[in-house]
Amino acid sequence: MSGIDIVYDGKRLIKEQVKQQSKAPYSRINTEKNSIFLETRYSFKFKPSLKINTIVPNSPADKAGLKVNDVLLSLNNKPIYEYKLEEIIYKLREKENKKIKLKVLREGKELNFKFLLEKKI
Repeated sequence: MSGIDIVYDGKRLIKEQVKQQSKAPYSRINTEKNSIFLETRYSFKFKPSLKINTIVPNSPADKAGLKVNDVLLSLNNKPIYEYKLEEIIYKLREKENKKIKLKVLREGKELNFKFLLEKKI
């Protein structure tokens, strides 16, 4: 219903913020100098990447402006690597008039797209 065919595109290096377990190691207050020091920790992991392989002409994705080889970054504001492939396929075919938000990477730029799923007649 979206008109998108997606395929595996290798792995991408993803920067993720490490969640705090306690505040102590991440912040400290220096009362002498009236200052606060905040630390943020990140981890870097390789995660699966998906790209658009084909787009059906005149489909919702085509009308929205998506293109072949766009790399999927997020689906409905959730990072794409947090989904299983089956979940993504389901969401792109879920039900008519379901709103889809995609963030993609195209030629080094992040782009946002919105469209509604349509039944093909």
